[in-house]
Amino acid sequence: MNDNPGAFLDLPPEAADPAAARVHVLPLPYEATVSYGGGAAEGPAALVDASAQVELYDRDFDEEPALRYGVHTHPPPDLAGLTPEAAVERIASRVAEIARPGRFLLPLGGEHTVSVGVFSGLAQAWGETFDVVHLDAHADLRDTYRDEPFSHACALRRIAGHPACGKIWQLGIRSVCPEEVGFIRGRPERVRTWFAEDMADGAWREELRAGLAGKQVFVTFDVDVLDPSVVPGTGTPEPDGLAWRQVLSVADVLAGSGCGVVAMDCVEVAPAPGLHYSEFGVAKLLYGMLNRLIRQ
Repeated sequence: MNDNPGAFLDLPPEAADPAAARVHVLPLPYEATVSYGGGAAEGPAALVDASAQVELYDRDFDEEPALRYGVHTHPPPDLAGLTPEAAVERIASRVAEIARPGRFLLPLGGEHTVSVGVFSGLAQAWGETFDVVHLDAHADLRDTYRDEPFSHACALRRIAGHPACGKIWQLGIRSVCPEEVGFIRGRPERVRTWFAEDMADGAWREELRAGLAGKQVFVTFDVDVLDPSVVPGTGTPEPDGLAWRQVLSVADVLAGSGCGVVAMDCVEVAPAPGLHYSEFGVAKLLYGMLNRLIRQ
């Protein structure tokens, strides 16, 4: 974890005050079930380090929004050596302690398994049902993967089975197995999936906007939804991904939908030594998304 007192975005003390900050960042450096490239456990610290280089002035809003809403970064929970299920339970407990009305939670993973704990903790803290907006190259709807039900490849299946889960809205998917296709086709009332090619004409925007109106929403953002030419530093890159502005446009739709986004996690950054572009690019993108979502 970065020991900079300003932590995420390197804010001055008055803007990082935990009592006043609207955004609360929770690093979750966990990695146990990755199935291709490793390094996701280093992602949270790399994102915090890189965020110090992001300019706070956002040209889209003609201001430095983070100084207005404030960002406090919590220390990470100890997840070393835990089984995936135990890690999920510990993450849920910590999220439930931090989450509350008026706060926007930004957990930084780690592999996608951490999202299961984040969702469970939000449900404990809020006692409400949440729709899930899922940005990813992969559907993550397998029941098990390599005999592990809490694999990163099963994260959305575990969330879908939680009693607090409403509808799952998937965007940018381009890698699925037959089991996942069957799950999607057999549950249209529970899962709406836009594959990457479905997003080119922008017709998804109105359906998503209308579907989320009045809902409480959790966003889970796996960085491999982006094309590898934009963010190569991830464990399971997939070609034909989304562009930078396409991801920002999802945040624009959420901000204009009348929904309430209470948390957004970011997972699967795997920094490459000596090449900082991925973590910097993701940190800057997260800032742009926050600036849209905090304006709800």
